[in-house]
Formats: sequence, C-alpha cells, structure tokens
Amino acid sequence: IIETLNNVPLVSFTIIFFYFVIKYDYKNLFKSKDYINSLNKTLKGFNLYLDNKTLKLCLIGTLRKE
Repeated sequence: IIETLNNVPLVSFTIIFFYFVIKYDYKNLFKSKDYINSLNKTLKGFNLYLDNKTLKLCLIGTLRKE
C-alpha cells in the first residue's frame, strides 16, 4: 500500500477517475423524474419539497411561530 501511495500518477488518476464516476452517477440520479417524484412524496410529510430545476430543498407553507 505504501509503495502504491508513492506512485503519484497512479494515485492521481485513480482519484480523478472515481471523482468523475461518482459525479456522473449522482448527477443522473437527481435528474431522474421518478426519483424526484418519489423523494417529494416522502418529503411532503415534513413540509418540504425538492425543486426540479435548482435541486434545492424548499419549505411548503410558512414556519409556525410559537
């Protein structure tokens, strides 16, 4: 393992490769309409929803002041 860590090109390529693979997979996951609809059904119980365009978590209604 230590010899592998000293191989800078190999470690750099591996890190960059996994970064792009994970980024691509998550980007496609959140663009899926079925996933967003399912997530919004779950979040509705907490008065939240996920905006389709900006992928921001939004609040339904207003906050109650106690």
